[in-house]
Amino acid sequence: MIRLLGAMLLAVSCAGMGLLESLRLKKRIDQLKLLIRIASFLEGEISFAKTTLPEALRSVGGRLAPPFSEFLRDLASRLETCPGKSFGELLRQSAAAYLEGTELCREDLEDFYGAAADLGYLDGKMQVHILETYRMEQERKVLRLTGELPAKQKLFQSLGILGGIFLVILLL
Repeated sequence: MIRLLGAMLLAVSCAGMGLLESLRLKKRIDQLKLLIRIASFLEGEISFAKTTLPEALRSVGGRLAPPFSEFLRDLASRLETCPGKSFGELLRQSAAAYLEGTELCREDLEDFYGAAADLGYLDGKMQVHILETYRMEQERKVLRLTGELPAKQKLFQSLGILGGIFLVILLL
């Protein structure tokens, strides 16, 4: 009886792990969409409102939920308090402090760093151009990932279930 209960718990936990991984994929896409929104908001703040980068970051941070709001506000305050450091360095420090717990993978963050690293010392027109380019690249990535999502979710869920069954058979 206890062996059967243990086997059922093992199978259910493996299936749950597969489900959790499929949900993480969906959450990654949602967070990439949020980065696209951030880029769009920053474009508007810089091009139409003509605000400085720290003001734009603080304003956009006020419209978002944590951890992205905290990240943008921290970056804005770092820009104002550390004038000698490069924007890219400050960006990486803020991201390390606030974006580590997100579902964004290393590639997503490197794309973000690469696009945003030059924002700190360009004029408004070039900042808007960089943000537009980043936004379009990320929109293409989100479309690709969204197309792949159902197949990958099904794969992870199936692997979780089959892995659980395999372990149960192996242990019994």
